[in-house]
Amino acid sequence: AVFRIQSVDHDSRGVWSVKLKLTGEEYEELQKLTHRMIDETLGGGPKVSLASLMIKMGKYGEAQQLLSEIIDDPSIIIDSKALAGVHHHLGLVYKYMEQEQNAVKHYQLSLQMKRQLEEPEPSSLACTMNCLGLVYEKQDNSAKALECFEEALDICRTASIPDQSIIAILYNNI
Repeated sequence: AVFRIQSVDHDSRGVWSVKLKLTGEEYEELQKLTHRMIDETLGGGPKVSLASLMIKMGKYGEAQQLLSEIIDDPSIIIDSKALAGVHHHLGLVYKYMEQEQNAVKHYQLSLQMKRQLEEPEPSSLACTMNCLGLVYEKQDNSAKALECFEEALDICRTASIPDQSIIAILYNNI
């Protein structure tokens, strides 16, 4: 089934309410988008998924609050991969909130944690490196931005299965 989000509310007890509307499955483009969003959103647990959804909806303050709560959760602290993902999401939130210094801080923390993983995922590293480059570009620091884009491109090229969509984005950014 394909649903459209009608509204998202957060009550004083900390409960999130998401109202959905069923749509017809005949919309092929909507189905493709839905499958892509599911792939991008799932992972890291239900709170991270909800925060990711909030980011997609432009509710950056709510996403930031939720992600900050997740960072304080003892179960996430011991999972370096999940914590790196939370820092990546916080970097994204701060980028959209135009708080570039905080965005850089969280992207760098994410990269540091991802590089320390036993088997870092090249596409994940490249994605975070690209996002960091975009923040540097927004700060008019072209040299650092280019350095990030080129490093991300090198990561993608050396991957066992290069992600062509990320490579295309990186060439566009360069």
